[in-house]
Amino acid sequence: EQAAVAAEAVDAHPRTGGLIERDAALDLGDRQTQLLTDRGRERRGVDHVPPGGGDIELILCALGGHGAGDAVNAAVTQRGNADVRVRALAAADDELMMKYLDEGELNYDEILQGFRKGMKDGSIVPVVAVSAATGVGIARMLDLMAKYFPSPAHNGLYWAGKDPRTGEEITRICKDDQPFSAFVYKTIADPFVGKLSLFRIFSGMLSGQTTLYNPGKDKTEKCGGIYILRGKKQVVKESLHAGDIGAMAKLQYTSTGDTLCDPANPVIYPPIEYPKPCISKAVYAAKQGEEDKVFSGLQRLMEEDPSVTLSKDPETMETLLSGQGEMHLDVIRSKLASKFGANCVLKDPKIPYRETIRKAVKVQGRHKKQTGGHGQFGDVWIEFS
Repeated sequence: EQAAVAAEAVDAHPRTGGLIERDAALDLGDRQTQLLTDRGRERRGVDHVPPGGGDIELILCALGGHGAGDAVNAAVTQRGNADVRVRALAAADDELMMKYLDEGELNYDEILQGFRKGMKDGSIVPVVAVSAATGVGIARMLDLMAKYFPSPAHNGLYWAGKDPRTGEEITRICKDDQPFSAFVYKTIADPFVGKLSLFRIFSGMLSGQTTLYNPGKDKTEKCGGIYILRGKKQVVKESLHAGDIGAMAKLQYTSTGDTLCDPANPVIYPPIEYPKPCISKAVYAAKQGEEDKVFSGLQRLMEEDPSVTLSKDPETMETLLSGQGEMHLDVIRSKLASKFGANCVLKDPKIPYRETIRKAVKVQGRHKKQTGGHGQFGDVWIEFS
């Protein structure tokens, strides 16, 4: 029925030189949706038709060798929509294309394989008709994503690391049956919960009984609790699987960029490289007596954002807060006030001016003293250059 509606929409739409122009092709989707809506209203007495009627209900825009508009034009101007889709899917894989040219057809698993491979390398772009205002089609789109989109479970996602003991390269596959390994990509400083470490599991599974080893610090961590974050809410989970993103609280030694792994099968992943600070400001407590509160809060925020540094100038004896720019430092100051209730003042750092000698100078000094008896006399020349 959808193919017939598409053909009817094409026939009802003006053409230019046998091909539908880019803007007209985009308008064609609205026309097709309106035809489906009208038929649904006539048959069911409803204002919209829920998405359905096909296993893969997507309009595939094959971008390889064509622009997006050309791909849409090629799809909508031919009546054999199913055959066009199969050819587009087969084009994503050379082996599938050869089999399609030899046999003229592909089975369901082969079509799905080409569909996933094409989306992974960007040669196929799926388009799903949904309505953000009414929510029509959203649930179906999520089902299609879960069912058809490429995932590590299909062909494995590989992560390269090194053995911390020997330095040899190690490859881990993102599957549950692999040894556990995870990478901590962010740290949140919470004044109530404490340090919250966000991580992604690269391989294996994580549960409350999993032993965590930090090869970078050569320390063993205790898993206090496993969470997933939904906005500001922390949802407790008993276990997480390969590819999942989660959070753990109160890890004692682990910071951003560290690797957590199975102590029996250690691996360390490359850490995150942060840009060097490019601006510094002198930081002072807004109120006298709150210095400890301010600087302890800054230490917590440095765990959250490793691109921020805190140092002391040995010449001016000022504490310098360094970051990526003035706005960056203002954000740190605002976080310090909102999270820890400590207010600080940022000022331009003092410049340690120095005196220097510009030219050579000679001076003479004489000492004479006569108080009876032997007198005192001295003649001294000093040269500065």
